[in-house]
Amino acid sequence: HDLSPLAAATGNWNSRAMIMRSVLQSS
Repeated sequence: HDLSPLAAATGNWNSRAMIMRSVLQSS
């Protein structure tokens, strides 16, 4: 199986979660 797309999706999700946290904390 090619885990490349899965790894990219996971990393993208982690990035979004970090951004959401920073936005919620700054507001």
